[in-house]
Amino acid sequence: MCEAVAAFDFRRDQLKIKWLKQFLNAGFSVSEGGSRRWLVSLVYPTGVLALVEVVDGWDIHNEWRRALHPT
Repeated sequence: MCEAVAAFDFRRDQLKIKWLKQFLNAGFSVSEGGSRRWLVSLVYPTGVLALVEVVDGWDIHNEWRRALHPT
């Protein structure tokens, strides 16, 4: 039997989101109220290939940024 695992389950109107420059804006931190802060990366962060993936997926990253405005 498989069970779903939720790393975090936050209300959208309660999120604190900060897009991270060190991830070239392809990652962000997210938290809710006094909860722990989670880091979310939209790319697999390893070496030069990660940089290529960031540039190649720029449109997708921008969609995420529009959907998750910083708070």
